[in-house]
Amino acid sequence: MKQLLVLLTCIFLVSNSAIAQQKYPVVIQFNSHCCGVPNDTPLVKYINDFRKKFHRKSIYAIRISPMGREGEYWLAFSLTNMKRDTRLRFIQGLETLIPTLTDQGAANLVKDLEIQQADLPPSVQKKRIRFR
Repeated sequence: MKQLLVLLTCIFLVSNSAIAQQKYPVVIQFNSHCCGVPNDTPLVKYINDFRKKFHRKSIYAIRISPMGREGEYWLAFSLTNMKRDTRLRFIQGLETLIPTLTDQGAANLVKDLEIQQADLPPSVQKKRIRFR
């Protein structure tokens, strides 16, 4: 009986840690330098143009916020519904766009980021966003 209890506890811990972390191929981090985060209008325009060009019905991201006191947030893209070459083109386009987002703060692009719930601030909420 003890062995069964230990086995079930191990299974629970492993499955719980798998739920609490997720790896994203691309994450955009909006950071503040003093007065807020950069405007995301160019990013939304790029995503909508990309979606139309490659005949995507929609593109999804997870908005992780608040990451700070001045409106900092992350956009995590899973891109599971894209083929490999389309995913690479999307990421390459983001790589050229992100350095231009510097009006109030800065935006950083991070590839293959594994986000663990335990590493995030306790007040963080995740919201699924649909670009269409």
